Amino acid sequence: MVRALMLHNVDTAQFKTIFTTAYSEYALRAIKYTPLDYLLKPIDAEELKVAVDKALRQQQSGVQEQIRRYLNQWAGPQVSPRVALATAEGIHLYFVKNIVRCASDGNYTTVFFEDKSKLLVAKTLKDLESLLAPYQFERIHKSHLVNLEHLRRYYNRFSGEVEMSDGAVLPVAQRKKSYLLDLLNGLNTAMQGE
Repeated sequence: MVRALMLHNVDTAQFKTIFTTAYSEYALRAIKYTPLDYLLKPIDAEELKVAVDKALRQQQSGVQEQIRRYLNQWAGPQVSPRVALATAEGIHLYFVKNIVRCASDGNYTTVFFEDKSKLLVAKTLKDLESLLAPYQFERIHKSHLVNLEHLRRYYNRFSGEVEMSDGAVLPVAQRKKSYLLDLLNGLNTAMQGE
């Protein structure tokens, strides 16, 4: 109880929390602090390892995003980058800025473009995430990768939803919510600094 009161008095957005307790009934209270994970005692070594790995991945992706923002802020005029996307027909070249979002379709991914066209590519969403991460694309859900340039709205419904420039409303995974909100708040800060 004392520890829960401590969390109530601090900004939990500044760090990630892994709750550990012997009592499952505290899980509902813990949810309002958006924990990274919740482990019941006795703690299983494998579950602890998974939770710590998750924390390290989030920390690393946060650092990568800060570096990307810094480089974008100081970069001069650039030629708009293009990507090559393979389909059964052949290889298609597209400007990255024209890609609105990508949606998982098993071992394939559907890529949605600004002009409302779409393309089924022979890559997993994870493959496209690696390819597009340097260009302000964020994985907001296990099935959705979005171009932050095309994000129009964030809704506080459920664990969160975003509306894209093509009108699609997509769910935000609970584990991605605080990270996405930090990114959006970072955009506000960057705009105020200009």
